[in-house]
Amino acid sequence: KMLTQLQRLKEYAAIPLIAKPNAGVPQVVDGKTVYNCTPEQFTAYVEEMAECGVCIFGGCCGTDVEHMEALARATAHLDPKVSTPAQPDKLPCATEKQAFLLDVTAAYGNVLPCDEDLEDALFDEMEEDAELIAIRFESEEELDTFSDCQGMIGKPLCILCEDAGILEQALRLYQGRAVYEGGLSDEALLPLVEKYGLIL
Repeated sequence: KMLTQLQRLKEYAAIPLIAKPNAGVPQVVDGKTVYNCTPEQFTAYVEEMAECGVCIFGGCCGTDVEHMEALARATAHLDPKVSTPAQPDKLPCATEKQAFLLDVTAAYGNVLPCDEDLEDALFDEMEEDAELIAIRFESEEELDTFSDCQGMIGKPLCILCEDAGILEQALRLYQGRAVYEGGLSDEALLPLVEKYGLIL
């Protein structure tokens, strides 16, 4: 199951990936959580994961010394390499549920205020042809409204905001990777790029 997700990430990632799976799917036996994946099964997909750009391997729940020793043996001959995104000239954005590769010329339609009508406005805007949804943030009070509605956003999000503190709070709430438009300085924006993947 993890390999499937890593194969999806390979299309977008330009950074090293980490694979740290459980020792299988947990099962409850006699009231205890049990993992039945043997060390051999645990390492069966190491090479395919490395081909996806995995450079760091580890183990999570259910793994033990034997799993880690098998992992060390299975990875000893590998020469891990970061994968190259399939479309490096595109902007990788994401909503809570879907990833997008946008052209740098992608545009938004109406700029939506983050007010009590946001839910209806988002519903309407999702029906329009614009590639992005644009929301303007002006005050901290709007963040609760955004938190309640952000799950509705089904297109890449462009945030318009002139307050770095409010922008960071919106990024913390947003379950995706957003684009920014506005007049904030590079000094204010670069930490947000690094921390939240904000696209300028």
